[in-house]
Amino acid sequence: MVKPINIANAKLLELKNLMAEYQVINTTNVVDGGNFLKLKTSHYHLANGKTIIREEIVKKEAVVILPMTSDNKIIFVIQPRPLTKKGVTIELPAGYIDNNESSIDAASREVLEETGYQTSDLITLGTHYQDQGCCGALVEIFLARSINAIQAQHLDHDEYIKIFECSYEEALSLIKLEYIVDANTIIALLKGSEYINENRRLCRKL
Repeated sequence: MVKPINIANAKLLELKNLMAEYQVINTTNVVDGGNFLKLKTSHYHLANGKTIIREEIVKKEAVVILPMTSDNKIIFVIQPRPLTKKGVTIELPAGYIDNNESSIDAASREVLEETGYQTSDLITLGTHYQDQGCCGALVEIFLARSINAIQAQHLDHDEYIKIFECSYEEALSLIKLEYIVDANTIIALLKGSEYINENRRLCRKL
């Protein structure tokens, strides 16, 4: 991990003043679309008196889960992604948060449905945006430790998923080789590195 560098208060104040000019003070929206995805066109009126127009893909917030076995292997899912260059991707389990569902409940449900593994030990690793230029939905990352296989996968009728297991070092190699190109997966592996390395150190002491 790179050690964070302290930044002077004056520099932070400069940054805040620059950002303040572009704060949105009023919004006009027009929504069009279906049940799963909607397209919203918004006119954003800024503090500097200017107006910008942006198209937004409206969708639910989501979770990504980094599942770790007791021997420090990571569980990935392989599934068809027709819109990508290769048409198939290797990713971490992920999914949308259902209505009236907490993010931690969604994480438990998604990892169980997609992999058949269960965990009661979930740690949040933070949040990020997938593409803040066209979507405001947050993605929350969870580390799932000490997972156990308890059932077969429970997939939707049009969902096809195979399980792939590898070490953290092997996962990093797959990123370099561009087998792993999913941004959510790469961010989760980066944010989970400290916990993964600490868990391996503890295991070596046992």
